[in-house]
Amino acid sequence: MERLNEGLMGWMEKHQSRRGFLATLGKVSLGLGLAMAGAAAMPRRVFAAQCCNGPLCGTGGTPACAGAACNAACPPSGTYVCCDNTAIGGTNTVHSCQICLCAGMSCECESDTGVPC
Repeated sequence: MERLNEGLMGWMEKHQSRRGFLATLGKVSLGLGLAMAGAAAMPRRVFAAQCCNGPLCGTGGTPACAGAACNAACPPSGTYVCCDNTAIGGTNTVHSCQICLCAGMSCECESDTGVPC
């Protein structure tokens, strides 16, 4: 590892001035900062995992949800809540699950309430 560091530092000393190094470091830092800000600005649902038990509406031939609720053609038959605390993609927030009945098929509309579990 020491040999790699020495080789990298030797190349840097020969090919880049201190001013050029600082300019490059500033550009890389700015790029990382902007990437982090962009990720933080994404809607919470992008990160959320599914925690409702049934199939989500809009898949497998079922009608899509109207926002976070059943659409007008599919009456709701119940609601429950679950905690999105999965290891991958979990937001650790409470999700509302609305069960919809559409032509004998059951599906669920899921929405992130933003309330911590």
